[in-house]
Amino acid sequence: MYMVVALAQQEIRNLAIGDCIESGGSVDSSKDVLAMENYGCAMNLMAEAVKAMDCDPNLDTVLAALWLMIVYEQKFGDGEGRGLSSHLNGAASIMWAKRETLSNLLAVLNETAVPEQNILCIGNPSKQSETTSVFACRMIVWLSFSDAAAASYGIGGQINGSLWQVLSAAIDDDKDPLRGFSAIHRYSTTLFRIWGGGYPQTQLLEDLENRQLFFLYGECGQLRYMVAKLASLYLHDKTEAERRLPSVDLALRHVGRKYSELLQVASILTFGPEKRKFVCNIRFIVPFYHATVLDFLRITRSNEPLNERQYESLRQIINLAFQAYKDEGHQAMLRIAWPLFIASLESDDVVHKEWALSRFKSLGKHGPNYRRAFKVLEAAIAEQDRSGYCVSIMQFLGSGQYERFVI
Repeated sequence: MYMVVALAQQEIRNLAIGDCIESGGSVDSSKDVLAMENYGCAMNLMAEAVKAMDCDPNLDTVLAALWLMIVYEQKFGDGEGRGLSSHLNGAASIMWAKRETLSNLLAVLNETAVPEQNILCIGNPSKQSETTSVFACRMIVWLSFSDAAAASYGIGGQINGSLWQVLSAAIDDDKDPLRGFSAIHRYSTTLFRIWGGGYPQTQLLEDLENRQLFFLYGECGQLRYMVAKLASLYLHDKTEAERRLPSVDLALRHVGRKYSELLQVASILTFGPEKRKFVCNIRFIVPFYHATVLDFLRITRSNEPLNERQYESLRQIINLAFQAYKDEGHQAMLRIAWPLFIASLESDDVVHKEWALSRFKSLGKHGPNYRRAFKVLEAAIAEQDRSGYCVSIMQFLGSGQYERFVI
């Protein structure tokens, strides 16, 4: 609760700062004292909770609070990522400490290892003391996505690194390297059972309608982590990067085939009251897949002209962003900040690039993280235009000339 309040206080303050920036007024650069006090209280309680984990395995509370801390640091932290990196390391350590519990869960979820009735049994809240809870699994999914985003900018990767070690030991599948993560994500969708009969029917129907979309979203996070890892290897060990390249490409294509229907219909769905939530979701989730494809090809094809695959991903991102902006306005751009960032870097269409840059610039009112990102984006595009070569954002940030950010 301390973290919820701290986040709310910082959000209110940053919206006020954003309004000042838009109106040309002066900005109060002092920190929100109340937010920092609440954050400090949460940190103290977290330290106590982690110490007590051996005798009181309250994994749900710890993972939920850690996720809120990571969100706080990502949005409002310093320009070096120290606090964010510290929380990511902490979550990775907990994940590794609970590797046996996670492995046991995966053994049950592995359909080739146990009967179907055992999979159903483990979704029962009364049995959750014996394994990882449904809620904890949902927090692992969210934490892994935040970690993948940070990995794109040279800060994260710790959580997914630990998770992949656990997953590869429990489920070894070269044809589908995301199988273990997908099992955890699908298990976490039984969260509604905790509510029992009080869970609203309308919400349950909405969950069922949107579940495949969010499975795609979760797997996009894993793909983003794989691409970020590849980008880091290209900077430090090109031979190993070339060795891993085919498996990353295979995973991207596998997810593309698996969710091909969602990817194909995203741009033709209209925004109406009966499908409002589904259309909103598909318009922000599908661009993440295309942004991951663009990021992968940007790294692996470097200074080659854009190919058909890249043009198609660019077209989809801009098209869906335009539709979302037309129907939902500025708020929709917050959900697709990273796809807009990648599309702005890659597009060779002046009109599309300027439109995406303009939308991205307006995100600055939502916190310093977006303002830092826009400065880097402008500088990277200028450098690409000057040199004619593709800029590595990870290397760009590593130079120390710009503040770090995560989107």
